[in-house]
Amino acid sequence: MSLNPDMKSLTLPSSRTSLPSPPKDRGAGCSNGTSERLVKSLSVILPAFNEEANIRAVIKDAHRTVPKLAPIFEIIVVNDGSKDRTGEICDRLAEELPNVRVVHHARNCGYGAALKSGIKRARYDLIFFTDADGQFDLKEVAALLEQTDACDIVAGYRAQRQDPPHSKSSTAMSSTGSRSTAWARWLTRKSSLRQPGLA
Repeated sequence: MSLNPDMKSLTLPSSRTSLPSPPKDRGAGCSNGTSERLVKSLSVILPAFNEEANIRAVIKDAHRTVPKLAPIFEIIVVNDGSKDRTGEICDRLAEELPNVRVVHHARNCGYGAALKSGIKRARYDLIFFTDADGQFDLKEVAALLEQTDACDIVAGYRAQRQDPPHSKSSTAMSSTGSRSTAWARWLTRKSSLRQPGLA
């Protein structure tokens, strides 16, 4: 999976940092918690690895929040070979909540592979993905959605995360190829990605 070199991108701060004010004529009500929608459809992808302590709350929060952003939506949880009860919890919630789907990896394949599995199964062109650890307030997706008419990719970041010491190293190592957890909030269009093996 690679990016279209002609596409436009934008980076916004997120997760309780300052956010640009939404345009008054489009979608401001949604940011305030009303039922006004910003887009027609949205796929939300949540890669998860050993998140049994967080995953139930994250999925339920997504299921409450995403319908306020898009009337047609899906939540795809990719259980990336978790060794705890993450997969079991996700399966139960998929039975309980409409529009929630679960993808299971038999072993831990890594963050990139989890995203690829989610993107491959996404039904809608507009895709948002973030970590499943509960550190991102999904209500802030509204601010990213405001930019979709002008940009193909909108990236949100958080300067300070509440990660335990053992996981902060992945952020520090991002320049060497490891994923940067501080940047793991992206809104993009499936049609903007070059997708060998995904179509």
